[in-house]
Amino acid sequence: MEKKSQSNETGIYGAIQQMLVAENFDRLPQADQDAYLPQFVSEVERRIGIAILPKLPPEGADEFAEMTKKKDASPEEWATFWQSKVPDYEEVVRNVLTDFQKELHTLMNQSKNA
Repeated sequence: MEKKSQSNETGIYGAIQQMLVAENFDRLPQADQDAYLPQFVSEVERRIGIAILPKLPPEGADEFAEMTKKKDASPEEWATFWQSKVPDYEEVVRNVLTDFQKELHTLMNQSKNA
């Protein structure tokens, strides 16, 4: 898979990219990889948001509202915010990634058998 940037090689993007390589996703044409990878990343980010938003303490709500207004907030800024507000943030992310990996593996196996 084509490298996008140094920051994309780490974190959620990098974890998803590794999962996809393990499932031979990197054997697809580059155009397909380029089309699907951002969708996978977006889906995992959505799932993480669903998992951690209920854990946001009430005193973090104002800061969350400010972060959502900041259109150019980087993934690193969001991760720092969540780490400071949700004590088990890293565990939640790991669990979401693990669940996504299992689903991806099942999906890829189903498509091989179809």
